[in-house]
Amino acid sequence: YLGMVNNLKPSQPTVKNAYRLDENKLPQHLSSAWENLDQCKEMREILSDHFVSTFLEVKREEYKANMNVLSQWELRYLLLNV
Repeated sequence: YLGMVNNLKPSQPTVKNAYRLDENKLPQHLSSAWENLDQCKEMREILSDHFVSTFLEVKREEYKANMNVLSQWELRYLLLNV
């Protein structure tokens, strides 16, 4: 939608390994992605300030809650091998 509104032209097809490209990199961390969404005027206009703010608040709280829980992998490979 935003590409059509902003008259963006599609890029050429990627024929090499896209994970190794420097251009158009996605954020490496959730916090960076959340910050990008928080600062995006267009998304706030489309989805509304209230939705974006609430969505980000929920996602940040989910992340905090998840950080307090040990995964099965952590239990199996880290905790039991100490």
